[in-house]
Amino acid sequence: LINYDPALCVVCERCVTVCKDKIGESALKTVPRGVEVPKELKESMPKDAYAVFSKMQKSLIGPSVGENLDCSFCGECISVCPVGALVSSNFQYSSNIWELSRIPAANPHQSDCELIFYDVKEKSTSDRSKQIYRVSNDFHFGEISGAARFAYDFHNENARKNETKFNELVLNFKNGNIKNIKFNSFITNEEALILE
Repeated sequence: LINYDPALCVVCERCVTVCKDKIGESALKTVPRGVEVPKELKESMPKDAYAVFSKMQKSLIGPSVGENLDCSFCGECISVCPVGALVSSNFQYSSNIWELSRIPAANPHQSDCELIFYDVKEKSTSDRSKQIYRVSNDFHFGEISGAARFAYDFHNENARKNETKFNELVLNFKNGNIKNIKFNSFITNEEALILE
C-alpha cells in the first residue's frame, strides 16, 4: 500500500515521529545507508555541504525491527511526508499533485466523521468527469483510518433500497426467527430503524 523512494527522502523523520508518537506503533526508524564520505572530499568540502552530505548518506527510513515492516498501514506517514518520498502505491506516478483539487468530506468509514479531502481531477481530456486519485487529511488535527485513506474507490453500483426485503427482515425480528443483531456506532438510518 505504501512505497518509499529513498532518493526523494530528506530524512526529516516526520514519518518516524508520527508513527511513534501519534499512532503508537514505532514501525519506522532511521537506518544507516552504509556509505561514508571519502577522505579526500572531507578535507576539501565546505563545512555545511559536508554536514548535509554526511546526514543524507548515513541514514534513510526503514523498518524498526528486522527486514519486514510491522505496520498497520494507516497511511499517516504518507500524510506528513513533505517531499513525497512516502506515497500510496495506487497514487504513485498516476498524477501530479498540483493538478489535483481538494473536495472536503467526512470519513465515511467511521462514526467520528473525521475531516478528509478527496483529491480529484478529470479522468482525461475526452472524459471530463472527476476521478478520485487519493484521499488526504489535515494531519495536525487527527488521523484517519486505513479504510478511509485506501478504500476510496469502493462502491456498490448494484446497491439499492429494497422495501420488500426490509419488511421481510423486520417481520423475522418480530417473529423471533432472528434473535441477535450485531451493530456498531456506524450504522445507517435503516439499521437504526430495525434496532428500534
